[in-house]
Amino acid sequence: MRGIIGVIVVLIGLSTGPALGDETLYRYEGNVLPYDPTAGWNQNNPCEDPCVESLDSGHFVLTWPDGYDFANYSYWIAQPPDDPPPPPFWVEWTFESDHEWVDSEDCDGRFQVHYGGMSDTVYMHGDAVFSHSGNDFVLGLDITEAQTYRYETPDGIDYRFSVDGQVFTDYAFDNPSGYHYIQFGGNAGCSLDQLPIVDEWDFVRYGTIDYGESIIATDPPEGYLDPAAYGNMTRFVVTYAADNYAYIDEISVEVTGGTAPEVIGTRRLDNSEPDTLQIVLDRPMPIGHTTTFTFDDGVRVQTVEYTLAADPAVPTVSAWGVIILTLLIATTGTILSPQRVYSEPRP
Repeated sequence: MRGIIGVIVVLIGLSTGPALGDETLYRYEGNVLPYDPTAGWNQNNPCEDPCVESLDSGHFVLTWPDGYDFANYSYWIAQPPDDPPPPPFWVEWTFESDHEWVDSEDCDGRFQVHYGGMSDTVYMHGDAVFSHSGNDFVLGLDITEAQTYRYETPDGIDYRFSVDGQVFTDYAFDNPSGYHYIQFGGNAGCSLDQLPIVDEWDFVRYGTIDYGESIIATDPPEGYLDPAAYGNMTRFVVTYAADNYAYIDEISVEVTGGTAPEVIGTRRLDNSEPDTLQIVLDRPMPIGHTTTFTFDDGVRVQTVEYTLAADPAVPTVSAWGVIILTLLIATTGTILSPQRVYSEPRP
């Protein structure tokens, strides 16, 4: 079981209205160690032997080759007397682990959010995620890919966590302390037969939420797609005019024929910007038909359409053959047609 809720989805015509956007207030992009002064994280529990820190292709990597250690890094959103950014508020990160969940949720990656009156922790593995306060979980995640995690709150009390666009915790907690921060790290070696463990973090970002962002581009571009090249396509990318995210249940799909694919994930691409989002489908779009994906965040409805068929506005190979043959006949006829010869009468 993948543990991901399928949703009917439709690609929609690109919006041309005014763009709104989430505001990204902080971003750690995994290109320096977290406690580098330019990143600003604190080492609550330093990564010490046998834990190893490294940087690889824009990722911060924690590795535990052969023994137990707990590593933890925290970042202040705000502390007294300062107030945090106002809600609605979001935190987002990507996490990838080569470690499967075995028998204890707190034996791999972890992420904590303390904002407003709420506080909660999620425990992450390569193929599963668990929340602490909500006691919710998702199993069957794709261990071969990084997952995109997101926290959102409208008021600092009610909140939700999601993985790849699927909400798995919807909870409320109100016990304000005046301290607002995020933490991430890992706990390895609960059982030596689970080692080694390698955890990778692409980014950690947070900011405030707005709605109604415009989709300004798709990859591949919307319209007709050659079935020979795109017949097995199960992913496409949307780019917004500003930073934005979309959940599975905000996307619906319709087709003019055949079986409609379902959206099973919305995730960031590796080292991508927060205005770009990959949409993952459970199956290819039906050939010979139009698939429409509709994005509705409650403020703006946008559509993008893909048609897996030859574009009638572009001549096919056979059509080009007729055109070329016609041109050749016309040209040959002009060249070989007899020419009238005029001569002056002889005296």
